[in-house]
Amino acid sequence: MRTLRGGETFMKDFASRGVAARAAVAAAKLLLCAVTWACSNVRAVPAAQHGAMRMHPGRAAQGAHWEATTRSPQPVGSTGSASAEIRCGRRDAGLERVAERWAHRMARGLPPLDGARLTLALRSEGSPYLWPRVWAAQTSDPAPIQQRIEQWLEAFDGDGERRCGMAAESTRRGGTAWAAVALRAKADLEDLPTRVRTGAWVDVRAKLLVKAWEAKVIVLGPTGAPRAVPTGLNQGSVRAGFIADRPGVWLVQVLSTLERGPEPVLEALVYVGMDAPGDLEFQRAPGETLTHADGPADLKWLIDAARGSEGLPVLARDPALDRVAQRHAEAMCSSRRLGHEIDGFGPLDRVEAAGLALRSTGENVAHAASLEGAHRALWSSPSHRLNLLYAGYDAVGLGIAPDPDGSVWVCELFGKR
Repeated sequence: MRTLRGGETFMKDFASRGVAARAAVAAAKLLLCAVTWACSNVRAVPAAQHGAMRMHPGRAAQGAHWEATTRSPQPVGSTGSASAEIRCGRRDAGLERVAERWAHRMARGLPPLDGARLTLALRSEGSPYLWPRVWAAQTSDPAPIQQRIEQWLEAFDGDGERRCGMAAESTRRGGTAWAAVALRAKADLEDLPTRVRTGAWVDVRAKLLVKAWEAKVIVLGPTGAPRAVPTGLNQGSVRAGFIADRPGVWLVQVLSTLERGPEPVLEALVYVGMDAPGDLEFQRAPGETLTHADGPADLKWLIDAARGSEGLPVLARDPALDRVAQRHAEAMCSSRRLGHEIDGFGPLDRVEAAGLALRSTGENVAHAASLEGAHRALWSSPSHRLNLLYAGYDAVGLGIAPDPDGSVWVCELFGKR
């Protein structure tokens, strides 16, 4: 058995607009994919005998089927067994369909979905969840499968309600491909249309499943910087709305201030004045034409390209900020924890301890399979793009810590001198 970490991406962002500000304006954490892959060549056993969902090859084989709305939870029908629900928590039809896609690709010998395409698969199935984890195995002996899935699910701790989807499909060589997608849901979304006409009013309603002190809805249109829209929070119910005034792809994000700080709890894509795509091809971030990024200079080039796409000036590379960012990237790597306060000190604390006098400070951190992957994930998140496109910054420091598994830990520290 081996663990594939290439699809993992985590991110958070911190921003303060002014020296006296101590609270984070926006924060995010994203786990796109953590895959455990097991292989065996023992006798095949039909998948339906062991509580796994049956495959629907016609749907899974097509490039992308888009649900009419994004919503959660999505009830599961009578298919499947009670044991699957007991093992995994609350089963969700959207997660189940994503698991079917994964099992189908594995059974046909196709490569697994990477992090970006896994997220698109969730959105196409009308699922607004964040931080999914995927467990996958190919075997013909079902005996260890249940135990392995249960052991994997035991690692799911934290706030929110555990939800999952499971699937299995027979392989061409007589085995069975298994897949499970699971996460901790911290909020649910009422029906949000996938497609609307240009100029339509879009109503966003959500219900928080964990205690929150604040909530806001951030929308990212086809062009320009993200913006927060007026949002109400009443006894865990979140309500907001906006006018989709331009054709193109819009990303809607519900951001909540929880016990450990602000983080996004829901996301949805809305196609305005256009049809949803027929495949799971993601939109590359500005600068991704770079063939291979492997150092701070390349990451700086990617950031400059992102800002240039919106007519913003490039940022000056600051050696003092570089040192602060590099120490934090190394601290995240050595502790194997992603965050702004690994040692109890936040970005402002680190900047002040370094003796730097900045009028404003912001930070993005990421853990990804590559620098390009980190840049794409940060660019795709409204709360992170706020830092990348903030016009008030004039300097940046970059820290990159390579992990022994081949992934990278990244810290982008922005400032106004």
